[in-house]
Amino acid sequence: MGLWYVFASIAQLVVMLDFGFSPTFARNIAYVWCGAKTLRKQSIDQIDGETTDWYEFKSIIETCRFLYLGIAIISSILLFTVGSLYVVSVSSQAYLHVWLIYAVAVAINILYSYYTSLLRGVGAIAENNIAGVVSKVVQLVLSALFLFLDYGLLGLSIAYLLSGLILRVYSKFMFDKYEGIGKLIKDIFIVNKIQVCIDRLKIIWYNASRDGLVTMSNYLSSQANTLICSYAIGLTVTGSYGLSIQIATLISTIASIPFSTYQAQMQEKAVTGDVESNTSLFTTSIVQFVLSFMIISIIAYICMPVIKYIKPELDFDLSMFVAILLQFFIFQLFSLFASFISSYNILPYVKAFVITSIVSVLLSIIMVSLTNLGVWALIIAPIIASLYNLWKWPHYVRKKLLNISFLRFYQMGLSRTIQQVVRIHHLYIH
Repeated sequence: MGLWYVFASIAQLVVMLDFGFSPTFARNIAYVWCGAKTLRKQSIDQIDGETTDWYEFKSIIETCRFLYLGIAIISSILLFTVGSLYVVSVSSQAYLHVWLIYAVAVAINILYSYYTSLLRGVGAIAENNIAGVVSKVVQLVLSALFLFLDYGLLGLSIAYLLSGLILRVYSKFMFDKYEGIGKLIKDIFIVNKIQVCIDRLKIIWYNASRDGLVTMSNYLSSQANTLICSYAIGLTVTGSYGLSIQIATLISTIASIPFSTYQAQMQEKAVTGDVESNTSLFTTSIVQFVLSFMIISIIAYICMPVIKYIKPELDFDLSMFVAILLQFFIFQLFSLFASFISSYNILPYVKAFVITSIVSVLLSIIMVSLTNLGVWALIIAPIIASLYNLWKWPHYVRKKLLNISFLRFYQMGLSRTIQQVVRIHHLYIH
């Protein structure tokens, strides 16, 4: 199990070759979808109309395809060489064939990953989530089946490969079907396609490079310690630590669904200059994130002892799990504020994210090497490093973008959340 989390951590490291293009493409697709006629390196042109420029729209899609083909090729080379060497160094050659199958799955996922950005950009959040759910259900069912048949990590890797293929095929189908996009852009011919793609990349690269630094920083802050743990402490502890990280990541993802759902709308409100509506959407998403994270974390804590019955040999520490939940709550909270800032096509947080992530990794290495804290060093260090970002970016949003007090921010979000709950309850009753 520890080796499986090493696989995942290496894959996430390689995925960073995306280097920020995914969120940048999603934002620019959203701007063009809402009516923007031109792309800008920084900030946005506010618009009044909502007519999509389909030529510009398809130009961005072709740019996505052009870019991600190159990223997939480079990723494959790194996975098959450097990745293979690391896996063998922490385990043995007996698992090399398993890793290679996993590496193929990662490369395929990277090649077609831009469809997630396209779906999010046009506001097809439900369709994107359905694709994700279908993929994960397939992965879980196949994983359980292969484990039952005693295929071990080989079965898990095959399940991951097949679920990735299903995710990408289904995402493409949903995107083409959404409001007839496939038919609308089918007959649009891009003249000098390569040059057009290069021109768009030059514009998008300005913020994509900064988004890439943020992506790398996020990896260092939240995932890199799994590799440190496997190398400095061992695969046995990595199994327990990696499981806690995986569950905390899952809770963060679920709790962030309200923000993900509203994100396309927030980008639209940013480009149209509707501050009041954007304030309402964002405050609601943050309050719902906080409440969801707390509720799901409590449920997870209550249920975690069940793991002892499923896998008695796993040394799972509940206090460590709680600390990791706190670490991920802090990280995800200020990350959501940063994502909201990026809706305005500005990224003032890049330098701070890079510095704090480097501090987090260095502090983790120092503490795990010079103290007896063990795995706790890998939890305490990121929390300490995150405190500045936790203060800075919520303050930036409230003062510079929304002009709202701390108290009013959460009052507004809580009020709208209560209204939504009452409305859902009313619909359920009737």
